[in-house]
Amino acid sequence: MSELEKEGADVVAEDVDVLVPVEDDAVVVTDADDAAAADADDAVAEDAAADDAVADDAAAEKPVVAASAPIPADFDDEDDELDKPLIKAPAPEHKKKEEGDARKDAVKWFNYLWILGALLLLGGLFLGLTQCKKAEAPAPVEETETAAVEATAETVTLKVGASPAPHAEILGEVIDQLAAEGIDLKIIEYSDYVVPNTALDSGEIDANFFQHVPYLDDFNAENGTNLVPVLAVHFEPLTIYAGKSASLDDIAKGAKIAIPNDTTNEARALLLLEAQGLIKLKEGVGIAATPADVIDNPHDIQFVEAEAAALPRLLEDADFAVINGNFALSAGVDSKLALASEDAASEAANTYANVVVVKAGNENNPAIQKLVAALKSDAIRTFIKDSYGGAVVPVF
Repeated sequence: MSELEKEGADVVAEDVDVLVPVEDDAVVVTDADDAAAADADDAVAEDAAADDAVADDAAAEKPVVAASAPIPADFDDEDDELDKPLIKAPAPEHKKKEEGDARKDAVKWFNYLWILGALLLLGGLFLGLTQCKKAEAPAPVEETETAAVEATAETVTLKVGASPAPHAEILGEVIDQLAAEGIDLKIIEYSDYVVPNTALDSGEIDANFFQHVPYLDDFNAENGTNLVPVLAVHFEPLTIYAGKSASLDDIAKGAKIAIPNDTTNEARALLLLEAQGLIKLKEGVGIAATPADVIDNPHDIQFVEAEAAALPRLLEDADFAVINGNFALSAGVDSKLALASEDAASEAANTYANVVVVKAGNENNPAIQKLVAALKSDAIRTFIKDSYGGAVVPVF
């Protein structure tokens, strides 16, 4: 470099802010050059920032692949471990959704299969129980046994109203026989002569057994009912029982004799006293007789009229009492006190036999017919004769 050039290098232009020594080959940079360089640097920086943003966006969408270790010289393609990345890449969002849906489907199918299995198990249990029931079923019975079972299944209840003695007792003797024929006999006891008929007319009971035909006819006429007899079973002869006096042969003048106050039984009592020679009735008055029809009373007998059921209690106050057989039995009157009774072949026996009664229209009811057949059997005839000592007489 010449001396002139050196001097020129040392000279600083007025627009140069910093004096910088330079070497022979150095380039002098002016303020304008600095500004241009700065602008270039800013542009490069902006490009680098843009490139970094693009790289960041790409990293968010693509899995980060970890750098693999350097491949050794003795690398073996069959070594699986070297194929695996050091860090597992996270699954993309759509992959996660698919995996979640797959899990839901798996759970859903598992539930379906579980329910199906439960239903199959229950069906198998039900089928097994059914087969067990069939296996336990009894073997077919014989035809006669089948008929018996059917008869039992069709048992009919038959309600019959009756006086306690002897009617209910006689009915009690046929309970077993009727049960074998499919009839469940229910005996309802009554202590009077009115309710059994009203109960029969209203349908509360199916039949009754306590009365004779003349009484039944009077009841129908007075009450407008239509009750009919289906069987005459027995005759309960009225009997003269000793009270304060012990013998009819020694009857005192003015003796008191208690008799029933109802029309039919009162007439029977008067006929019985006439048969014993104690009084005389008008000719032909028959079963319609009343004390007013007495035309001869040599012993001046005083008639004490009372309800039939109350007569046993009057024995203590009366010399004699004419009592219906059933009331004498119910009250426990000693049979040894009996002095005279109606004859079984008498008009009274034929007229006043006690009958089984039903409502008109039920005469041919199968259950009623079975009752009738059971009551007129030899077994019942023997029972009546052996049980009541003449106070009750069979008429069939």
